Amino acid sequence: MSLLINRSSIASNPLPIFSASLQIALTELKNSNNSISNAMISISNELSAGVSTFHKCATLLSHSLSLLNQSLATLSVDLEAMEIETLTYSETDNIKAWNMAAMAGAEDCFYALQDFESTVEIDREKIVVNEVKSKVDKARMCLANWMGLFLMKDYILDEFYNPIIVSDNYYPGYSGFDYGFILFLYCGLYLFLIVLYVMVLRGD
Repeated sequence: MSLLINRSSIASNPLPIFSASLQIALTELKNSNNSISNAMISISNELSAGVSTFHKCATLLSHSLSLLNQSLATLSVDLEAMEIETLTYSETDNIKAWNMAAMAGAEDCFYALQDFESTVEIDREKIVVNEVKSKVDKARMCLANWMGLFLMKDYILDEFYNPIIVSDNYYPGYSGFDYGFILFLYCGLYLFLIVLYVMVLRGD
């Protein structure tokens, strides 16, 4: 699936926003996992802490990928036909839990790499660790974006399908009136206050 969103399609269907966000998160997680496999080849065997950290990260990211794929399977097999609008409460709760667990896995991996990077003294290997950490950081940011969109899905869909329309003849809070009536009402109140003020002055 292409990650490019057809802007004209958004006008009639908001789902590409969700599908693109999920696809990007999946892609970045896969890229991070692949970078870890490549890094393990570059890191010398003497750095047992590095090998251990990369193994830990590979396990965490693989689990995060599995959880994100569970979310995808629940939403729909085809991202373009994502049935996000018809999810049950149980399905929504499951996806939220999977997303949060996937995010936690990416976070744990990132901080493990950060801790290990501070102990590496060889510049070449420090560069390798930093590159992997940057990819994992990008993946966790994409996960956060997807999770944020999903958590706000009800609000986003409601705003899309039931927008608050502001026009010359409508203003939120005054749905049964037009501006002419409101102007007449306010003018009448001001005139009444002026008359009342004059009467008070005369009374004094």
